[in-house]
Amino acid sequence: MAEALRRLAVCAILGWLPLLIGLFLLGAAALGPAWWENRVAAWQRDRLVAEAERLAAERRNYRRFLKAIRHNDPAALDRLAFAYFGITPPGARFLGTEGEIPAAARRVRKQPVDAWLAVPAPERPTPPQPPSWLRHLEGPRRLVVYVAAGCFLIAGLLPTRRELAEDGEAVPGSQAHPAAATPSG
Repeated sequence: MAEALRRLAVCAILGWLPLLIGLFLLGAAALGPAWWENRVAAWQRDRLVAEAERLAAERRNYRRFLKAIRHNDPAALDRLAFAYFGITPPGARFLGTEGEIPAAARRVRKQPVDAWLAVPAPERPTPPQPPSWLRHLEGPRRLVVYVAAGCFLIAGLLPTRRELAEDGEAVPGSQAHPAAATPSG
């Protein structure tokens, strides 16, 4: 009984294993590159969404500054006058100085308004790299994978020796089937 179960398990494995391997290879070769393109497109989408959010924040900063200028906001007008013309409000002085303009303030004078309102761009991340198994499924190797998948599928679909013996056919390389044997006499 145990021997029969072992033989049955071996025949099932020998029949199903190549079939499953062939299906896996076929699926990986057909769907792997499309999966990777989808992943790269999602990465690009996320990067563009982040850039759009940064530009929207920058646009809000510009609108706020323009609104402050139009409403004659003294802080915005003083900063603009200092940056472009070097004019400080009467009676105003920089902290810790006696009338001279510190080096940090001179640098601010040389910056355009864009530098005040710009939202810094994040570092440009490197695009994702394809996994090593996917490199074998691209280019001329892809045909080899398809051929191997086809061979495994055919091997999985071919009947095993046990199945042939059960159907009453003679199995090559083994003793003749008892029903086919004729008594010699």
